[in-house]
Amino acid sequence: MKFRDGQIDVAIVAGPRLRLWPTQGVRVLSRYCSDAGLRVGWYGGPGIKVRGVLPGESGGAVVMVEDAQSRLHRVLAKAVVKISAELEFPLPFPGWYSPGLIPESTARRLLNEGSLNWQSVVVILGSGNRALRLGAELLERNLSSRVVCLESVYDQVQGWEVDLRRFEILGGKIAFGKPVGLDQKTPFTWSLKIQDPQGVRIIDAARIVSVGPFAEDAGYREFPPGSLLVEWENTEATQLQEDVEQVLLDEHRAVVLAARLVRGLAEPSAEFKSQLEKQLWSSKQKLRELESLSARRFRWSYEGKWLSAASKTALHAHEGVPKRLEAGKIKASIECVEAIGCRACEKSCPADAIRIDRDKKTFLIEDACTGCGFCLQACPSQVPVMIEGDAASSFTHLVFPITEKPLPKKGDRVSLLSRKGEVLAQSRIADLFLDGPVPLFKVEVPSHLVWEARGILPLENVGAVQDSSEFYQERGTRVEIQIQGDVRRVREGQLTSVALFEIGMARPNDILMCGDGSCGLCQIEVDGIKKFACETTIHQGMNVRFTRDHPSSSELCPCEGIETPTFQDRISAVKPETLEALTQVIGVGQGRCHGLLCRKSWMCLAEQAGVQVDRYHDWRFPWGDWTIK
Repeated sequence: MKFRDGQIDVAIVAGPRLRLWPTQGVRVLSRYCSDAGLRVGWYGGPGIKVRGVLPGESGGAVVMVEDAQSRLHRVLAKAVVKISAELEFPLPFPGWYSPGLIPESTARRLLNEGSLNWQSVVVILGSGNRALRLGAELLERNLSSRVVCLESVYDQVQGWEVDLRRFEILGGKIAFGKPVGLDQKTPFTWSLKIQDPQGVRIIDAARIVSVGPFAEDAGYREFPPGSLLVEWENTEATQLQEDVEQVLLDEHRAVVLAARLVRGLAEPSAEFKSQLEKQLWSSKQKLRELESLSARRFRWSYEGKWLSAASKTALHAHEGVPKRLEAGKIKASIECVEAIGCRACEKSCPADAIRIDRDKKTFLIEDACTGCGFCLQACPSQVPVMIEGDAASSFTHLVFPITEKPLPKKGDRVSLLSRKGEVLAQSRIADLFLDGPVPLFKVEVPSHLVWEARGILPLENVGAVQDSSEFYQERGTRVEIQIQGDVRRVREGQLTSVALFEIGMARPNDILMCGDGSCGLCQIEVDGIKKFACETTIHQGMNVRFTRDHPSSSELCPCEGIETPTFQDRISAVKPETLEALTQVIGVGQGRCHGLLCRKSWMCLAEQAGVQVDRYHDWRFPWGDWTIK
């Protein structure tokens, strides 16, 4: 067997299931390291498969790489940074491991590539920004008539106020409770049992999506300490607007990690060292602000449907809100009262009328605002509104960004909605502007509602029950194939994993939908040849057989069949001090998926039992099933 050997200072490697390469965090990290004179290499993406990392006894590691021609490379690196895809599952409960509960990455793939029917109810586990934005997208696209975000870990919503506002204006609901059971009623309906202070409730849902967060975000982890072997979860967002919070966290953590690697491996110039120290200080400050936001959340309070006196005071004291309204002039009102890290509106303003500095209490430069509306179109949470007219007159005009389908027309009657989605009054569309990336609608509003109304809903949609057939979108040509001996019509060219969800034949093995076969769970037999469903596309006449199937279960580690009580009993009996010892004694996470399904869950349970979990990373080799050719 022939290996091609190489050496490098910093190897940045793509872990299993990572679809976007390189991530934004990788770009920032590699730029700072290379500017310091370090040799940096990216390993991952199309044609490059990282098979695993072999840590050295005295530091550094050997990265095993397979290229597109199946040639093997051994890369000796002084430091290794493994980039992992985000994957969140709740603590196991009866029925959790089933096709009814899918991670966010799988839900996104089904949204973008599939024709799955999401009617009528979708439950999202978690209440962070990504959960709220996924719920808002389902409602905006009319894919589901009801979306519930279920918070099961914390006592308050974890997302930003601006994302919560958008979600609730669109009709989304927040619930608090613990999932305690999941049963399949039909091929496309699941019954989720929720325990709350009032008892056990049941929601019949088309799908349950696991988004989180279910634990604090620890950032990157270095293990063993001082080894420069690091694991780091990155967002796969391609644009800041897709995942503002996580992109900002990744960028600032990249600076901190780069400084750690540069100090350990490089001797940069005094000038570069000074620049890096300044950027490091700034990034640490930003990280403290972002990570501490959960302790200083802002939430609107109400008296009935109306803002309370305290909320009105906070609103008018905010620097992003205009202090005077003038007849014939239109002004932006950017109501980000919560001190979030987003700067999308500031970057988009051509008049330089938005300068965000919360320490100096500057935000909207009112006299410089031209009312162009660019900030409305740039905001990922659709927070800004434009106010035209004097509040002393009978009516004022508000301009909203609206992406919900179908779009209303000029003259249409609409309901005015409060920040929590309650109907305040009726109005009509006075004008519309469709030239920009986000449609804008001017609405006539009674002046006493100018600070209350923050959303609209076409009047014919209020209380209407939508027919699920309206939301089913056919894409592509259907062909006949055989699955388990039955003839099925599915879309040609789509992934087999996606097709199984569409026709209600998905297995628990299919929920990760890796795209690279890294979990090794979704194996099927196609015309007598073993393949992975997440890598195999549909073609006319193919014969599919399930060669590996796992029933829905409540197991902590489905691959090894380890139940939660068994795991907890073994911890009590053995009393391991570290997670490394725990994995060796109990064997959890050593199954076919190499811990992708269960690692975060058993780490959380171990921490609750007093086991040290900080700075741990599982460097077991290889990362997935690997047949050396």
